[in-house]
Amino acid sequence: MGQWTEYDVVTGNPAVMYFYEDIYINSKKTKKQLEKEFKLKYDWNNEVIAIKNNGVFTKVGRYNDYGSLEFITPKTKKIKESIVITNQGFEPAEGIMINKITAEYIKKHKLFKTCAKKVNFFTAIKKLMNKDISLKKHLKMGPIEKYIGAQDVNVTNKKEFSNNYATLTEGIDAWTLVNPKLKTADGKKNHKRIVQLVDTLMEKICIENKISHSKPTPSSRKTSCTKRNPPPPCKKGYEERKNKKGDSCCYKSKTKQEKPIKPGSKTKKGCDLIIAQNVLNKFADGKLYYYRSKKKVLKTKEALKIAISMIDNNC
Repeated sequence: MGQWTEYDVVTGNPAVMYFYEDIYINSKKTKKQLEKEFKLKYDWNNEVIAIKNNGVFTKVGRYNDYGSLEFITPKTKKIKESIVITNQGFEPAEGIMINKITAEYIKKHKLFKTCAKKVNFFTAIKKLMNKDISLKKHLKMGPIEKYIGAQDVNVTNKKEFSNNYATLTEGIDAWTLVNPKLKTADGKKNHKRIVQLVDTLMEKICIENKISHSKPTPSSRKTSCTKRNPPPPCKKGYEERKNKKGDSCCYKSKTKQEKPIKPGSKTKKGCDLIIAQNVLNKFADGKLYYYRSKKKVLKTKEALKIAISMIDNNC
């Protein structure tokens, strides 16, 4: 059976990308410079992991061109483990292949911890895929999705090669192959694409498996608040303030609280009416003077102002 390319089932990115000098050429740069530029932008596609059929995410491996991921021991350079990840081979799949960066984005997602406790990710993704080789029917992968299943995918920096089979052109649709951790325009664009794909995937997995979003649990750290200054919510007459240890506790409010008027208190009922009547009677008799002055109040408007002021001070 011949060689073939496998694809990240979530993003559609190929597991193998090689530098081809014939299609990635620029007379102003040397071959070494072009290879370095190519590696920086596109070599991340070759770093893949498997989600095993027990739901475990493996470490980084390499696709062997024949439907399996191989995990090599660093010292001996020998194959430690091989996992079948294809549906195109003769053996049943032992895992699902995704990119290392896709796996990182999944693990950082807000729903991952909740789902990982209740869901086998291999089973959940397989269920969504049904019999397809990717999730492109459920996720909008961008320009790369039309190449999924091709024998080989590559990139060119020359528009004259843009019509070649499975060759994406820089400046047009090759941005889906660019490392999403680069701070370039294409890198940022691809980062946004993968974040959206992972977000949609996690939402679908939660919905399919009827998992509700977890609420944040309160901190188990002991508070330094006391019985005298308890933690919030605060009672009337208390306000929330931080203590020396940085905890929010309830302290007696510094602002004076207005005392409610109790029935039978010293305040006479209708004192405002009595004061107003006395002031206006004096004004009518021409005996109303300004405070500490021999000057008479001549205008009704001024008399009313004096009445209101006396009511505020005495009632």
